Amino acid sequence: MHSTRLIQGTVILFLWSSLAFAQPYRDNLPIPSLEINRNLLSYAQAKNFEKISRTLPVVKSLTDTLKTKFGSDVESELQSALGSQDQGRVLKAVQHLVYLDLKDLMNLSVEMMGESTDKAKAKIRAAFLNYYLLSPFIQAVNFTADQRIKKNFRTVTLTLDASVMVAGSEGTIKRLIDEIDKEIVTPLAFSK
Repeated sequence: MHSTRLIQGTVILFLWSSLAFAQPYRDNLPIPSLEINRNLLSYAQAKNFEKISRTLPVVKSLTDTLKTKFGSDVESELQSALGSQDQGRVLKAVQHLVYLDLKDLMNLSVEMMGESTDKAKAKIRAAFLNYYLLSPFIQAVNFTADQRIKKNFRTVTLTLDASVMVAGSEGTIKRLIDEIDKEIVTPLAFSK
């Protein structure tokens, strides 16, 4: 009887932890958000606004969730920019989407640190890869900021890679993620 309760408790704990880390708005995307973001930036740079318009329904669950989490209606921002046919506005709106996506990934990484270091590492790496999409734009405005952001991402990744996180690691990671966030926003000149 005791072993049955233990098994039931373990199953419930496993299901709960799986749900706690589930992100259906990401899991339901046909391809990873990194690929979508890469394509959107490419389309914006090529002035291929039609492809961006066709991609918006694909990322609707992501943009809706980002709006809920961060209060930024990036979908409306993209639609407005597309309506203007202004390449600069479209590019800025796509950059904003990439930024919010990587900010969400960084936040998910922090949430997962206490429960699953492997999942936290996967999210911070995905955020870092998304940052590489924004890096050329930030370098053009502030090369030093770009280098600090990359250094902070590497430090977070190495800290998470440590086999046993030492006391204070979690606080250091949170501080570095906050610094990364602030460093990205300034050169791209949009609000958090």
